[in-house]
Amino acid sequence: MKKTKTSSAALILAALLLSSCAGEIAGGTAAAPAPDTTAAPAEKQTSADTAPTETTPVETTTAASSDTAGSASSPAESEKPSAAELLTPGVWWATSAFEEDCYYTFGEDGSGSLIFQDMGTGVGMDYAPEGSSCTFHLGSADNVTTAGVEADGDGIILRWEDGRVEYLTYMGAEEDFSFYSSTDLAEMAKWYCRDNNGGYEPSEADTSIDGSGLISIHLFDIADGHTATEAWYYIDRFTARGEDMNGEPVDLAPYGQTYDGDGVIAAHGGTQGSAPFEKLRKEISDAGALFGVKYLGYIAPEANDPEVFGSYIDHILSYTGALEVCGLDDGYMLSYYDFISTDAGQELYIVIPRETDLALSVSSQYLDPETAVLRESGSLYLGDSSPILLKCNASEIYSDVLLRFTDRDGGTVEWSPGISGENGGVLTYHPDGIIKDFTDYDSLATVELAPEG
Repeated sequence: MKKTKTSSAALILAALLLSSCAGEIAGGTAAAPAPDTTAAPAEKQTSADTAPTETTPVETTTAASSDTAGSASSPAESEKPSAAELLTPGVWWATSAFEEDCYYTFGEDGSGSLIFQDMGTGVGMDYAPEGSSCTFHLGSADNVTTAGVEADGDGIILRWEDGRVEYLTYMGAEEDFSFYSSTDLAEMAKWYCRDNNGGYEPSEADTSIDGSGLISIHLFDIADGHTATEAWYYIDRFTARGEDMNGEPVDLAPYGQTYDGDGVIAAHGGTQGSAPFEKLRKEISDAGALFGVKYLGYIAPEANDPEVFGSYIDHILSYTGALEVCGLDDGYMLSYYDFISTDAGQELYIVIPRETDLALSVSSQYLDPETAVLRESGSLYLGDSSPILLKCNASEIYSDVLLRFTDRDGGTVEWSPGISGENGGVLTYHPDGIIKDFTDYDSLATVELAPEG
């Protein structure tokens, strides 16, 4: 399987959101806040200057309102093109009636990826077309689902076995494709607003997708329990340009980064980041390291769902000093796809890739009982250079995860976290690069911190 790379206070496991099937996308958009004091403007019509790119599937999105779209003009069954003929290698933009929004990449060799608009994160996959349908293996080997594939004008329709319908528009070859995630656009919009509003930065930013495929960004503050709107932006996800609610042009591109067909950062314009990890990243770079690690200590193996164990995880972060040392109490939230877990893991780490030039993937692995060789068994995470919170390792005998860091030139370094049985320190030696250890060994979480029951 092709390994793809993709990637912020409640924490929700990406692996859990991806495990059921391809189309169970975790809502790629944030719910719009109730307009207590300022009503949201009417749906924005795209102007000629800020219209979506030529490949924006405006009609495709509209067609999602009917599950029978495209069937009226379908040719006789025997004349229909096969799934193999329809699934042109490259990147396809997928929309649905429920604003689920993602991208599929299909390779010549039957490998590919599923990448989500909301976070720029995704999962690797294999696909096998046969007749008018296609079988998809997403992430782990046992995650298999099937969809019918049919033509829909210039695009295609995937009709999944659970009844969901997705409308796909071809975007081109992987090397020619890039987009901005909705989450990044929200943060970029806050910085843009600050630089164009006398230094004032709104505290909140919500995103949604309008009927023409633009990313609508609502910037606001909460004052006395009410929503006070600062601005609305309507942004093209491929160019990061658009306009505000007054029709004035907006250009967010200098503030952010894009994702390509593999979900990795393809380019970035020097984000004026307030990211609290920047200081640590500088230390990592100055040390000549590829990434940094902060071991937090023991975490209960059943704490796989951060929505359930959120207060417990927050307690660990506070107890170990991670809230202050890593700036997690200063505007950065490790959430959604940034919490990665193996089922029985008992060690908790924060992993911080260097700067913004590395992609990171995390795979589960097991010890083959016949050969005593470690083998990969599934993809847990495919992301950009965002820091992650990693729960892993049920045994001291071997590490049950493999981290793979990839630079822009395609060079890779692999590392499996673990604790030395000799001195209790993080195993940081690696022949291909230095690992910067930020662990405070005097403040490690212990089993006594675990919730009872």
